[in-house]
Amino acid sequence: MQLASWMKWALKGAPALLLLLYGADWALFGLRLSHGSAFGSVEVRHFMSTPLKNHRDELDLIDSADQPCVRSGLPHQGLSPCWWVQLHRDQWQSL
Repeated sequence: MQLASWMKWALKGAPALLLLLYGADWALFGLRLSHGSAFGSVEVRHFMSTPLKNHRDELDLIDSADQPCVRSGLPHQGLSPCWWVQLHRDQWQSL
Protein backbone atom coordinates (compact mmCIF):
# COMPACT_ATOMS: atom_id res chain seq x y z
CA MET A 1 0.00 0.00 0.00
CA GLN A 2 2.89 2.38 0.65
CA LEU A 3 4.24 1.89 -2.86
CA ALA A 4 0.92 2.92 -4.40
CA SER A 5 0.81 6.16 -2.43
CA TRP A 6 4.43 6.91 -3.37
CA MET A 7 3.61 6.35 -7.06
CA LYS A 8 0.62 8.72 -6.85
CA TRP A 9 2.82 11.36 -5.25
CA ALA A 10 5.49 10.89 -7.95
CA LEU A 11 2.95 11.11 -10.78
CA LYS A 12 1.54 14.33 -9.36
CA GLY A 13 4.94 15.83 -8.61
CA ALA A 14 6.69 15.06 -11.91
CA PRO A 15 4.68 17.52 -14.07
CA ALA A 16 5.05 20.21 -11.41
CA LEU A 17 8.80 19.64 -11.30
CA LEU A 18 9.05 19.83 -15.10
CA LEU A 19 7.03 23.03 -15.13
CA LEU A 20 9.26 24.52 -12.45
CA LEU A 21 12.38 23.50 -14.40
CA TYR A 22 11.12 25.10 -17.62
CA GLY A 23 10.05 28.24 -15.77
CA ALA A 24 13.48 28.63 -14.18
CA ASP A 25 15.18 28.09 -17.55
CA TRP A 26 12.86 30.62 -19.18
CA ALA A 27 13.60 33.18 -16.45
CA LEU A 28 17.37 32.71 -16.84
CA PHE A 29 16.99 33.04 -20.61
CA GLY A 30 15.09 36.31 -20.11
CA LEU A 31 17.82 37.59 -17.80
CA ARG A 32 20.52 36.72 -20.34
CA LEU A 33 18.41 38.28 -23.09
CA SER A 34 18.27 41.56 -21.19
CA HIS A 35 22.07 41.52 -20.80
CA GLY A 36 22.66 40.59 -24.46
CA SER A 37 24.31 37.24 -23.80
CA ALA A 38 21.42 34.86 -24.57
CA PHE A 39 22.52 33.86 -28.06
CA GLY A 40 25.61 32.11 -29.35
CA SER A 41 26.77 30.24 -32.41
CA VAL A 42 28.49 26.94 -33.07
CA GLU A 43 30.38 25.95 -36.19
CA VAL A 44 28.52 23.03 -37.80
CA ARG A 45 30.03 20.85 -40.54
CA HIS A 46 27.75 19.54 -43.30
CA PHE A 47 28.67 16.19 -44.86
CA MET A 48 27.17 14.27 -47.76
CA SER A 49 27.15 10.49 -47.96
CA THR A 50 27.06 9.17 -51.54
CA PRO A 51 26.61 5.42 -52.15
CA LEU A 52 29.11 3.89 -54.58
CA LYS A 53 28.76 0.84 -56.85
CA ASN A 54 30.95 -1.32 -54.62
CA HIS A 55 28.45 -0.93 -51.70
CA ARG A 56 30.58 1.60 -49.89
CA ASP A 57 29.85 5.22 -49.13
CA GLU A 58 31.86 8.25 -50.19
CA LEU A 59 31.85 10.90 -47.47
CA ASP A 60 32.28 14.49 -48.64
CA LEU A 61 32.53 17.68 -46.61
CA ILE A 62 30.13 20.16 -48.18
CA ASP A 63 30.80 23.23 -46.05
CA SER A 64 31.04 24.61 -42.55
CA ALA A 65 28.67 27.25 -41.27
CA ASP A 66 27.89 28.97 -37.99
CA GLN A 67 24.55 27.87 -36.58
CA PRO A 68 22.82 30.22 -34.13
CA CYS A 69 21.81 28.77 -30.76
CA VAL A 70 20.62 29.86 -27.33
CA ARG A 71 22.68 29.62 -24.17
CA SER A 72 20.16 27.79 -22.04
CA GLY A 73 19.22 24.28 -21.05
CA LEU A 74 16.08 24.08 -23.20
CA PRO A 75 15.10 25.43 -26.66
CA HIS A 76 13.79 29.00 -26.84
CA GLN A 77 12.58 31.16 -29.74
CA GLY A 78 12.88 28.29 -32.21
CA LEU A 79 16.61 27.78 -31.60
CA SER A 80 18.32 24.74 -30.12
CA PRO A 81 20.49 25.04 -27.01
CA CYS A 82 24.20 25.54 -27.69
CA TRP A 83 25.14 22.43 -25.69
CA TRP A 84 22.92 20.32 -27.98
CA VAL A 85 24.25 21.87 -31.20
CA GLN A 86 27.81 21.35 -29.98
CA LEU A 87 27.14 17.65 -29.37
CA HIS A 88 25.64 17.29 -32.88
CA ARG A 89 28.22 19.38 -34.71
CA ASP A 90 28.38 17.04 -37.73
CA GLN A 91 25.24 16.98 -39.86
CA TRP A 92 24.82 14.25 -42.48
CA GLN A 93 22.87 14.28 -45.71
CA SER A 94 22.37 11.12 -47.76
CA LEU A 95 21.61 10.85 -51.43
